[in-house]
Parts: sequence; structure tokens; C-alpha cells
Amino acid sequence: MPVLDSLLRELERMRGELKASLSQLSEIQIEGLEWIDVEPTRPPSVVASDSSRHQALERYALIYAAQGIAVKYEGGLKEQKEGAVVDYVLMGGYRGQRAIWDGLVSNRFKTLEVQLASQLESQYVLFDGSYSAFLAAKLPPLLEDSEHLAKYYRQAKESWQERVKTLRNMRREGRKLVFVSKSVTRAYLTEGDRVKIGGGGLRPPDFAIVESLSGRGRVGFAWSERLVYTRKLPKWEEAEGGLQEEDLVFTLTYARLKEGGPLFQLTVPGEVKERELREMVSHLSYLSPAGYPQPLADAHHLSLLKHKEFMELVRGFGILAETGREVLEQIARTRKL
Repeated sequence: MPVLDSLLRELERMRGELKASLSQLSEIQIEGLEWIDVEPTRPPSVVASDSSRHQALERYALIYAAQGIAVKYEGGLKEQKEGAVVDYVLMGGYRGQRAIWDGLVSNRFKTLEVQLASQLESQYVLFDGSYSAFLAAKLPPLLEDSEHLAKYYRQAKESWQERVKTLRNMRREGRKLVFVSKSVTRAYLTEGDRVKIGGGGLRPPDFAIVESLSGRGRVGFAWSERLVYTRKLPKWEEAEGGLQEEDLVFTLTYARLKEGGPLFQLTVPGEVKERELREMVSHLSYLSPAGYPQPLADAHHLSLLKHKEFMELVRGFGILAETGREVLEQIARTRKL
């Protein structure tokens, strides 16, 4: 297939415009934010939890499964807990596969991770993702539209309420929850007038701001007195209850855990002061010789289930019924005759 000259010309034009736009990032003016350098120190005890999840949509049902692991570190890997969720949703003529996945399945997987972490005692508890994502119910009302799907809505709601309750109980026990997210493209730090780019109205992503603050890839974290946020709830989520005012407040910052390593977003429930954040990042950097917390990396690898393996297990147990693929295979065989 030929590449038209007009496409090449448009790519050349776009490249020039993009380079000019990105050059504005060097003109960031930052007020009220600073970078705090830290030295690594060994934490007393840490638990990290993660899971691996998959789904298969066949003609009548959405089959899903997850396996999760929580690991405990005290100088090294000391203990672990494992668990799994395997279930199905009868789809019928309903087409909302994505809504069911987001509203039911993802709820149960996050709850599995939280439940496993709660079974191991530690000072710190680490999760992969953001605190807001673990609070989110993701229960779209359309799951209530059908009498058949309503029971899955109730199942997701109960799972979410259990997760919120368990997170709250761990906090009240004095455990420090830290959520580590690889996403640094949001724009939390541009709220208010703290960050400006030249004379334009462009809102830079957070990673550009933090890179500018941290200089040559120094270990530490971004700090301001205004890093405390309150999660806003959709009206339908407010109606479900389960969340208290204390659950909605969290502190957000960005940290580098290894010299020259990548940046990560850290979210911590509640209002956290500079001294406590300094201690947290110091402990996390000790646990991150490769730049990412080793307990979280181990939890990820120990729970990892490849989609191919999941499908082989589903077929091996004879769970899959006839799908539309068999029709295509039959047509292909007929043509060969």
C-alpha cells in the first residue's frame, strides 16, 4: 500500500508544530512546590498485594477469574497469603460487557487484594494503583435496569462496601496505606495558580512539573502544603453509602525511589505532613533497588496469570460453551471439501 506524498507533508508539518508546543515545557514557572531529597532507611515491616485477572465472553456468559497474592517483607520475603475469585455473569441478550467488567469484576478483584493484605500484620501496606481507584465503586445504574442484572449490581455493591470497610479498619489499626501508581500524566499539581507555562494557558502534566523540580533525577518527593485532596462522589455513589468523610480525604505527591529512576504517584489516605511523607519515601526507596518497590514487584509476579493460561484452564475444565467461532470454523471446513 503506497504512502502518499500528502501524508508525508502533513507529518512534517505536524512534527514542527509539536516540537514548538513541547518547547514550552522548559518555561514552567513553579510557585509553592519544592522537592524534598531523602536517604533510604529500612522499614520495620511491609505488606504488598496485587492480583492478575482475565475474562472470557462466550455465547451466554461472561466468565472471569483472578488470583491474588499478598507478601510480607521484614528484611526479606517472610510470609504470603493467596486467594482467588472465579465466577460468571449470565449475559443473555445484554451487550454491556464493558459495564459489567468495570462495575462488577474490577470491584471484586480490588476487594480480593485488600482482603489478602489485611490478613498479614505490618506497619506499611502497599497497593498498585491510586487510592481514588480503590475507593471507586464503579456501579453504573444501568446494571439495575434489568431484573436479571440487578443481582450482579448488589454483588458488586457488597464487594465495594467490604473493601471500603477493610481499608478503614486497617487505617484505624494504625497501619500506613500507600498506593503506588505508575500514572504521572494527570494534572493535580496545576490546580490554582501554582504552575504556569510562559504566557499561555497550557496545563502541563504532573510529570513535567516534577521533573523540573527534581533536577537530575534525585531521590525524594514533591512537597507543598496544598497536596491534600478530597474525592468527589457521583450522585449515584453518594446514594449507596458506605463511605465516611474520613475516607474521602487523601494526600497526593510524586516520588522517585532510585537515583535517575522513574517517577511514581503516591496517594495516602488522610492528611499527611511533610515529616511523615519523608519517612514513607525513605522506607520505600530502601525497598526499591530497581526503582520500584520490590514487595509490589514480587506480588505482581507471584500472582501473574497469562491470558493463554487462563483460557487453557477454562477449556480444560470444560467450562466454555459453543461460541460464534465454531460457526466460522465449520464454514472454513466446508470450503475445503
